[in-house]
Amino acid sequence: MRDSLSIGSSPANEDCAQVGSDDYNKRARAETRAFVHQLRRVFGTEPEGARLKVKPNQHDFGTYLEV
Repeated sequence: MRDSLSIGSSPANEDCAQVGSDDYNKRARAETRAFVHQLRRVFGTEPEGARLKVKPNQHDFGTYLEV
């Protein structure tokens, strides 16, 4: 079994796409990809055995994306 850790959909205190809003999926995909790239710029590539990825999660209001 693999462990996982949810980092969020964007940096803390930043505006982000809201589940249920127009074009949520398109905006959220762009935002989470940018967040992954930002994390890699700041911290470098992931160590062996770890990886950053965008993951869909179910919610009462729809599916949301998170790193």
